[in-house]
Amino acid sequence: MRRQGLLALTLCVPVALGAQSITQDYNRYSNMLNQERADQQRREQQAQYDKSAKDNHFNGASNSGGGGGSVPVSSGSSTAADLAGAGLNTLNNMNDRMKAHAAERQKQKQEAEAARAKREAENKRDSEAFIASLNSPAGRLEQAKRDLDHGNLDKVMDYVDYLMFGEGRNTAQGLEWAKKAADRGSVDAQERVGSLYMVGWKEVPADTEKARPYLTKCASAGRPKCLTLMAQLNEANPEAARAYARDAYMRGGPSDSMAARTYFQSLRTDMVTDDLRKTAYEVAHQQAEMLKTLPAPAANDPVAKSYQRHRVYLASRAAVMEYLGRGTQQNQPAAIAKLQDLADHYDSPDAANELASLYRDGAEGLPKDDAKSVKYLRQAAVGGNAHALRVMAIREIKGDGLPKNEKEGRELLRLAAANGDADAYYTYGQTLLYGMGGPADRATAIAWFVESAEKLHDQDSAELLKKENVTQAEIQQGRSVKLDLSTEAHL
Repeated sequence: MRRQGLLALTLCVPVALGAQSITQDYNRYSNMLNQERADQQRREQQAQYDKSAKDNHFNGASNSGGGGGSVPVSSGSSTAADLAGAGLNTLNNMNDRMKAHAAERQKQKQEAEAARAKREAENKRDSEAFIASLNSPAGRLEQAKRDLDHGNLDKVMDYVDYLMFGEGRNTAQGLEWAKKAADRGSVDAQERVGSLYMVGWKEVPADTEKARPYLTKCASAGRPKCLTLMAQLNEANPEAARAYARDAYMRGGPSDSMAARTYFQSLRTDMVTDDLRKTAYEVAHQQAEMLKTLPAPAANDPVAKSYQRHRVYLASRAAVMEYLGRGTQQNQPAAIAKLQDLADHYDSPDAANELASLYRDGAEGLPKDDAKSVKYLRQAAVGGNAHALRVMAIREIKGDGLPKNEKEGRELLRLAAANGDADAYYTYGQTLLYGMGGPADRATAIAWFVESAEKLHDQDSAELLKKENVTQAEIQQGRSVKLDLSTEAHL
């Protein structure tokens, strides 16, 4: 029995070790299977022998010295085939478990992705709902209250814009909120409130006395627009008006040229004193002198180029005032030289327009020269000078010093009106009414005459409406026509 146990141990240990190696290395196990298939016949014989002598098998084998040429295996031990099958089953089970584990992980991943997508959708929905609540009238109002409490006055002015120009469409409420921001020190709000009361807008009536305290505050902060409006408020006090107007000129830049335009326009009235003209000339001359010292603006610097155009414009005004002797001593030759320099070296359309007139009529030290007059007239027109556009249009329609071209002349008149020439409204209306340079269009012509007569107070347009027996129905229709004031040429 001891020998039987030892023999069984010697047989079973390698097999057991082989079974362990199967689970560790599939290739080794495959080799064992191949060996088992090669010995299939021997195993079948061994199985038959085991069936006939399973009780005394080991004793017989001991007495015969291992005869029979085969090695019996204990009935209590698994055969190699059984162990191989068990190992294969174990491997299959392991594969099944791995597949099940992978499937479970894939399922968990899909569930996690679905949960994440759901959270993102919910967050997006909540965010959109929150933004919608903020953009609602009630939400905007609450946010404006918080901004006012925390001193975010720029944000409060955004709410004012929403009320005045956006979806809010409530000028009265916008004014009240602008007042709140103005009282907290917002210069933008002070300018807004003062300007609204100065001119009136929609349901806000003009009230100069209400405008004064707000304009006084923003003028003290150096706002050019407020300074100009304060000059207008102080017409009864010329000294104060001059001080405000001068300060507006000194501070006004090209981004806010209203002060300059308003002031120069006022020079055409008889109410302006020589002292005011002198102030205007001094400011314009100062800007002209800066052109000599400042470098040319870079091509990719629009701000510097804008300031340059502003200085060139003021320099041309200073030259004209010097030519006329307004605000400074008259010196026509020096003024002409300055205009020439501005037109030739700075491409000033205003200077070119003045030179076109001077060369057409002749001046002191400047003989008539039609060729140069046309050259500068064309330069001024291309530069957008409204007066030059109208003059060039009339000369083309008549063929006066230029090739006759009624079609182009008609379009130049429209461009002159679009660029601000009041007389061009009347003249362009005539080309439409009488069919010069294109088909006649009575309805559109009447619209231009109505605009000129009612809004620009042009007496010639009013007289022409009577002369052409324009009915009230036609006038009413003309008021509803939208005029083509595009600054793009339609040639």
